Amino acid sequence: MFSPKRKRFRYESEDDAQDITMRSDRTMDFEDEHEDYEDSEDLSQSKEGLIPPHLMLEHVESFHNFVKERNKLSVPWSRMKTLFDEWLVQRKRETAIPDSDHLLKSLKKYLAASLKINQMSMETCFRNVQDYLDRPESVLMCADFPAKPPALHFFYARKHGLNLAPGKTKELADRMKGDPAGRRQCEEELAEIEKTFVEKLEEFLSNNSATLRPKQREYVEHKIKLTRKKLYPTQRTIKAKASKPTNGATRSTMTAFDLFCQTKKDKYTDLPEEQRLKKLQKKFNKLPEDKKEIFEKLALVK
Repeated sequence: MFSPKRKRFRYESEDDAQDITMRSDRTMDFEDEHEDYEDSEDLSQSKEGLIPPHLMLEHVESFHNFVKERNKLSVPWSRMKTLFDEWLVQRKRETAIPDSDHLLKSLKKYLAASLKINQMSMETCFRNVQDYLDRPESVLMCADFPAKPPALHFFYARKHGLNLAPGKTKELADRMKGDPAGRRQCEEELAEIEKTFVEKLEEFLSNNSATLRPKQREYVEHKIKLTRKKLYPTQRTIKAKASKPTNGATRSTMTAFDLFCQTKKDKYTDLPEEQRLKKLQKKFNKLPEDKKEIFEKLALVK
């Protein structure tokens, strides 16, 4: 039996070969586009109650102009809520808008959709990456930047092999409350880790002095300052804290809010102290009850 001859491609000219290649490239482009369409389909899910795009665009343009007029475009997204609330008051005078929570949820959904990498233009990608690299916290991506020490409750849980699942936070707080000696030991060990962290930060500054930009250097120096302040509180600071009145009485013990503030020492540091405490108080008040209870239980141990 004769086996059928295999077909062989024979290019009569370079133009024929180029035409074959172009058709192949178009096929690959179509496959890529198909993947993009699938991503778009994913974005179209869970859109119940979403403000339509044409209306949302008007709100976003208005909010953008509001923030721009106040020279707040460099403010991080995590601090957007205050600006959003201020803009909302003005926006309600201009047009009928939905419930504020509804509008905020829609804004966040559209933001999440816009950040899909496969949907981004190259211009947007470059702008986002360059913006991040220009921010002081980009220094955290340096290979030799030391790892931040864990929080006390994480350190305690890891040391004792405890479950850190979200539903186990209350159990962890109770365990720490009933084990003051174990908690104290973890505090002492963690203090040594934090001392080493400061040394490594100083070494990092020395080794990278030629490449760090001023903003990055200030960022690292601020971290060193905050950690040192935690490790070596001055007598003056202690006295000031002990004599601060709360509801007309002298506060001799730390409150749940005080402990919460200790975990947020690097938050809102560019604001005046009074304004910073107000923001932290709002953040503390919005904590879920189970998380707030952890700080309250820890305050009893202090």
